[in-house]
Amino acid sequence: MDQTTSNLLEAPADIITTDDTLKEINGEGGAYSNEAASLDRLAEMEFLVLPAGLPIPEVPFEEVGTKKARDYFSPVYVLAVYILNKAICADTTNNNNVRFGLARMEAVMLGWFSNQRKVKMEPVPNYFMTLVAADSDLITELLEPARDAAWLVPMAAEYIFRSKGHHYTPALKSDYIKRCGSIFKASMKPDVGMFLPSDLLYHYAFHWKVMKAHEDSGLPDTIKLRMTCSPVGAALVTTTAAVLKPFSAGGFLDDLLALNITKIDKIFELDAKIRSNPTLYHMNPTAYGEAFLAAGPRKEFEDGKEEAKKLAPLLQAFCDTMLRNAPLGRQKVLRKHANSNPALRQSAKRFFQEYCREVPTSLDEVFSQLKKSKAGIEDPSGADGNPSLRQGAKRLFHEVGRGVPTSLAEVFGQKKKSKAAIENLSDAAESG
Repeated sequence: MDQTTSNLLEAPADIITTDDTLKEINGEGGAYSNEAASLDRLAEMEFLVLPAGLPIPEVPFEEVGTKKARDYFSPVYVLAVYILNKAICADTTNNNNVRFGLARMEAVMLGWFSNQRKVKMEPVPNYFMTLVAADSDLITELLEPARDAAWLVPMAAEYIFRSKGHHYTPALKSDYIKRCGSIFKASMKPDVGMFLPSDLLYHYAFHWKVMKAHEDSGLPDTIKLRMTCSPVGAALVTTTAAVLKPFSAGGFLDDLLALNITKIDKIFELDAKIRSNPTLYHMNPTAYGEAFLAAGPRKEFEDGKEEAKKLAPLLQAFCDTMLRNAPLGRQKVLRKHANSNPALRQSAKRFFQEYCREVPTSLDEVFSQLKKSKAGIEDPSGADGNPSLRQGAKRLFHEVGRGVPTSLAEVFGQKKKSKAAIENLSDAAESG
């Protein structure tokens, strides 16, 4: 949303589309189809219809998507919106035309229609209140679920467009419905996705420009949380930063910093910038009214992604083992880049697996994690007096013999222990 809700009566002429203009765009008698869509033909049902001759109330930006927005609209105005939009929906199955009109009406009352291109003005029938009265029972029954749909569907659509880069399309229908369903469920409104058939709900009912709500609105926390989710193309950086947090909590970050593999501080800095303004980093920022990144920020963005790629095999292995039961562990963006270095990923995975088994990775750990017996060391005959120490040492040497990495340095090949290397040193000592 930009600043305040526009008064469309004062908008440029190309925003207010008449029936004649619509027919000219579509071609005489042209009906909506996939082929027509590919030729930029616009379906009548995609246009939001507003009552001609009535001033459109202005909704302040900070009140868009809130209950306060409703106070700006008179009952006559919103019921006229209902009748006009019900009339353009030909699907009467399950009263879908009534549902469609109510969803549009509620969206207008939330202020969603600011700066939308697909809007047209139509005169209100003189007898429209009679039409409203005929639907009164259905309106009473469907008003609350229509309100939920108008409240959540535009935000779910914006999130998917930002994070996946596309709107609802027949080819991606199943995945789109699933993603929206998870948002509705998390918002404690699981029935929203069943209010209308998917094409009406996700394609036609709110077929307008990408919309954003104010972060201080009364939206569910699940929507507010998704407002900061990374846009498509930036997920590698934000996911890397997210995984690095539990990675650090596990005590691995200091070791990684010591190796100087990548500029981790740059990754965190870029992550903060992306989350503070996700739409700026979208692959199509103009859809949000944003300009493309200038040369300097663009280079910083691309450099940040390259730094994140260096850690992908390590962090994917961390997700595979340490976070496999957590939502973050099921992310997919790191997997793509981790597969570019399968050897490093496998080595890291073995390291984290052994860490989970609590196998000592050094003699220091053998003696610090287990109860020690000085007598058992000084007198070999007393070794069996401390079986825990003996077993810990045995597990350590067993892993060394298997060539399992026992540190991040070994994972990245900067340090290597192997049974063969130890045997070679032993042979050299004997020959000396």
